[in-house]
Amino acid sequence: MNKLKQLFEKRNFSLEKQVKETNINLGCGQKPLDNFINVDFYTIGNEDVKADLEQPLPFEDAYADLIYADNVFEHIKNVLQLTKECIRILKPGGKLAIRVPYYKSRGAFIDPTHINFYTLSSFDYFVKKTYFYNQYRFFDEGFSSIDCFINPTKRKGFFRNMVSNYATLAPHSFETGLIGKFTDFSSVTFLLTK
Repeated sequence: MNKLKQLFEKRNFSLEKQVKETNINLGCGQKPLDNFINVDFYTIGNEDVKADLEQPLPFEDAYADLIYADNVFEHIKNVLQLTKECIRILKPGGKLAIRVPYYKSRGAFIDPTHINFYTLSSFDYFVKKTYFYNQYRFFDEGFSSIDCFINPTKRKGFFRNMVSNYATLAPHSFETGLIGKFTDFSSVTFLLTK
């Protein structure tokens, strides 16, 4: 019954609810955030720290409560290295929030600078106790949990909310099943807890 109830509840990601004492906004670009250390490679006046996300990041171990990356990871050549850096920088219990285009969305392929594409299970490789982590882990460090939030296209409504919830509760069934073949979403937000 609990799964059925979850299917009908509206699930939205709220960055504001995640903000703590020390927050980092990776790849801030034109969208710097208040109460965040805004990090970007390009000097356009919005960054507090200039850093190449393909290199070790200029933060101490266990420094941040929250790291946010909005439409950044799809541009990164070495996702493993950046993920490992985020794990290093996060405090125990800290969170990494990653928003990326959903691999089936038009937005995932329209930008010629996108080099990575993400399904609902892509970050399971970094979450302890998941099949992919246990079978194929890339390094011992990892996250204790993951939560996914699907961001629908502009079309909204009861059916879309229900399908979105179904997709996050049963990602493999959704992505390989009939409903997944006929439903599009613009992006997905992963919330990983260290």
